[in-house]
Amino acid sequence: MSRAKRRILALFAGLVLALPLAELVARIVAPVSRTPIGRQGLLRQLAPADTDHRLYDLFPSRERSVWGVQVRTNAQGFRGRDAALRKSPGTLRIVAMGDSITFGTGLATEDTWAAQLERQGIDSGRSIEVLNAGVEGYDLRDSLERLEHQALALDPDIVVYAYCINDIGTATVQLPYLGRDPRLRWFADSALLGAYRRWRERGRAAHLETLAALREEGIPRLSIAGDETLAGLMAALDEELPRERPPRDCRRAQATLRWYTEAERIERLRWGLGRLSELGQEAGFEVQVVLIPALRELFPWCSRRAWDTGYRIVEHELRRAGLEFVNLARPFRRRGLLELRQERSDDIHPSAEGSGMIAAAVLAALEERGLLDPK
Repeated sequence: MSRAKRRILALFAGLVLALPLAELVARIVAPVSRTPIGRQGLLRQLAPADTDHRLYDLFPSRERSVWGVQVRTNAQGFRGRDAALRKSPGTLRIVAMGDSITFGTGLATEDTWAAQLERQGIDSGRSIEVLNAGVEGYDLRDSLERLEHQALALDPDIVVYAYCINDIGTATVQLPYLGRDPRLRWFADSALLGAYRRWRERGRAAHLETLAALREEGIPRLSIAGDETLAGLMAALDEELPRERPPRDCRRAQATLRWYTEAERIERLRWGLGRLSELGQEAGFEVQVVLIPALRELFPWCSRRAWDTGYRIVEHELRRAGLEFVNLARPFRRRGLLELRQERSDDIHPSAEGSGMIAAAVLAALEERGLLDPK
C-alpha cells in the first residue's frame, strides 16, 4: 500500500473515532434538552396525518417511551386504553382535546388531566369515560381537524378543550417539521449537531419564523374590524409589554404575549373558536373550555398584569363564540406557579398535581352546568 493511501486510511479512521468522541463530549458539556425531540422518542410516535393542515398524527396501537415515560396509544390513535366505537348505555363520554398539556408530556398516563378527570368523575358516583385526544405540538386548528375527522366518530357527549396560552401561535412548529421529514431525524438525535445548530441559528429563531409562516398559510380567519373592546385590550397589552429586549429566560413568554397584539393571529383564533362552537351544535355535543395559564410571570418583561390582559383577550373571544370556559390563572397562582411545574425550566407543562387541578376545575364546571346529571 502506498504512503498516500495509508495517510488517507489513517485520516478516515481518525474521523470515525473522533466523531463519536465529540458527540460524547457534546452530550456531557451541553446535553440535549427537551427541545430536540428525536432523542426523547416522540418521533417514533408520529404518523402522517390524513388532512391538509395537520402535518402529523399519532400512530395507533403503539407503545413507546416518550420523555422518559411509557406512552400507549389505542386503536384510534388516542393516548390510553382502547375505546369501543359505541359507548356503553348510561355512560357519559367526554373527549379531551388540546396540545402537549392534554397529551400529558412527561406524565404517566394515569397522571394526565384527562385520566384524573375520569377518576374524579367515577369517584363522585358518575358513570363517565374520558378519551384523551390531545397531541403534542397541536394548535387550535390541528385540534379541530382531529375532532372533526376522528373524535366525532366516537359520539362524544362533551368535548373539553384545554386552551394553552400559546395555542394562538405555532410555538412547537419544529415538531411537525422534524416529524414529516425523515432526513432531519438524525439532526434532532445528535447533541453535537444540535449544539452546532443552536450556535449557527442563534436559538433557531430564523428557522422557526420560516416554518411558522408555512404553517399559517391558508388558515381561515374572521375579521375583528369594528370590535372596539378587543381593540382596546390589544392596545393595552401592547403598552404593557416593554420595548426592550427581554432576558433570555423570558423571551419565549414575552413573544407568546405579543402574539395577542397581532390582528391576524386573533382573527385565526376567532375563526377557530367559532368553528368549535359550530361543531358542537352540528354534532350535538356540549363544549367546555379550560384556559391553562403560563407557569411564568416576571415583572416587567411578562408581568401578571400583561398575562391577565392576554387572558382577557381569550375570554373575550370565548364569550363571542358562545363557549363556556373556566380560567385557571387564579387557582394556579394561589398554589404557586413554580410549584406546579414538572421541571424548574419548563414554564408550560403542569405537574401531576397541576393536571389534577385542571381535572377538578373541569369537573366542577360540568357539574355547575348540570351536564353530569342523567338525561
